[in-house]
Amino acid sequence: MNIFVLDDYPKLCAMAHCDKHVVKMILETAQMISTIHHLVGGNDYDIPYKSTYVNHPCNRWLRDSIENYNWLISLITYFNDEYKYRYDKDVNHTMRSRVYQFQIYQTYYVLLLLVQFQMK
Repeated sequence: MNIFVLDDYPKLCAMAHCDKHVVKMILETAQMISTIHHLVGGNDYDIPYKSTYVNHPCNRWLRDSIENYNWLISLITYFNDEYKYRYDKDVNHTMRSRVYQFQIYQTYYVLLLLVQFQMK
């Protein structure tokens, strides 16, 4: 589980990844986002992956701030764009629909994150 920050801007960061990592990082990013959603009490049926490596440095970074969370949500969206472009796909990566679900619930989870992690 890693986050390769190759640029401060999520779009440029996604573009800078090699082809293999574009695909791989969609999965790893979805796992990290799933973990934080479990931590704030999300419904298990809404979350694509089980909680994993809760105290991994990347997961701790993710829950350090709302900005980090929003950055990673943007990154996974741009990874999907890169996936479609590089592999000449008309359809989204299979994780894209699940990522869209994260974006729908984003406001709710962001509020929970503020309460649970930043107010301590």
